[in-house]
Amino acid sequence: MSYKAVFRILMEFMYTVKAIPADKVCFELLDEQMITEFLDWLESERGCSAVTRNQHFSALAAFADYAQNRDFGSAPHVQEKCAKSP
Repeated sequence: MSYKAVFRILMEFMYTVKAIPADKVCFELLDEQMITEFLDWLESERGCSAVTRNQHFSALAAFADYAQNRDFGSAPHVQEKCAKSP
């Protein structure tokens, strides 16, 4: 699964479930709770399997690694939360 696809679905979750518009999404919002809720939503609302859920999680964790290496502000915060999530 591509980063683009995962982030498109994450943005859909943020907008439709959390009522957060795209221009208000930032690293600080992507805490452990938000990531867990997103992953749970994938299974419960979108009917994704545990394997698909884990693929999405892996993409988010890999992006956090990438962002941290590029020194994007709060990327270490996201990486820390991804390390704790399922």
